[in-house]
Amino acid sequence: MKRWYKILRIVIPIVLLTIIISKIDFEILGEVYVRSNKSLLILAFLSYPIRYLLFTVRWKLVLNMFGKHDISFLHLLKTIYIGFFVGFFIPASVGIDIYRVVSLRKTNSTHVNIGLIFQEKLMGLVVCGFFVLFFSSFLNVDLGKIYPYVRNILYAIIFVSLFILTVLFLFKTNLHIQKILSFTEGKLIKLLGWFTLKFKKEIKLEEGFLNKVLKVSLFPKMIMVVLLFSICNQGIGAVFANIAFQALESDIPLVYNLFASPLLNIILLFPISFGGFGIREGSYILIFGILGVAAEISFMVSFIFMVSTFINVGIGGIIYILDKKTLNG
Repeated sequence: MKRWYKILRIVIPIVLLTIIISKIDFEILGEVYVRSNKSLLILAFLSYPIRYLLFTVRWKLVLNMFGKHDISFLHLLKTIYIGFFVGFFIPASVGIDIYRVVSLRKTNSTHVNIGLIFQEKLMGLVVCGFFVLFFSSFLNVDLGKIYPYVRNILYAIIFVSLFILTVLFLFKTNLHIQKILSFTEGKLIKLLGWFTLKFKKEIKLEEGFLNKVLKVSLFPKMIMVVLLFSICNQGIGAVFANIAFQALESDIPLVYNLFASPLLNIILLFPISFGGFGIREGSYILIFGILGVAAEISFMVSFIFMVSTFINVGIGGIIYILDKKTLNG
């Protein structure tokens, strides 16, 4: 099954990209690029570095909340870039999350990092769902017959996420909750074990460490920090996406991207293809097509962010190689 899953993750993006490319008029695409505002296009490329800086600030703040972890801001930023490189082909950013935990294994902050990652995922889903539901009411277009189903799914995601948070907060010492934590702990140890073998960085977890994680992740101040930064992250992503559309002479209101960007983030969480190839491009064309944007412009914006992703992955790769040479030297 694993073998077939790997094959499908290669075949699916190729098939999707082939279908998408067959629908694109490359003559129009070329004209769109020629007429584009190159200064704004370059500005759009700054989306990822700014968001990585934001992630690093959040990480640094949370580490400082739970002890005097003497870890520099630059070291954390470097870790995020390397994690982005080594985990790029693993879906839902699992690779970068595991790398963050493993890379700081000697700083006595493992439970803090896992607690932070848990809240990042939970609050990220809640904020994305809220953005889509809230800003959809400000759109002056018909979202079609599918959107009511999407809306119901998003309501379910928000409800389940907040329900899990509430149950854990109120019943964290319950026997059934402890059994679930024990099961999750076993799976997490196996996942970290795989990463340890792959990158030869051993990490030891004591039995019952998830209770420490739970204590960290349910700390009210930490939840508020993660929530605030998640809102900022979605806002920044929408603003830079809007800049990319403006650069291509598509004068769409910001509210379109405040709706579409979080929806795209949710779609890209699904482990359908490696690196989101095919899924990203198809989703851009579909969602912004509903909003009245030409397929060629949507495809170009998707391509811009794909190139930006590759550039930042490349930066992470360079840092990773230089870091290994420094350690070996």
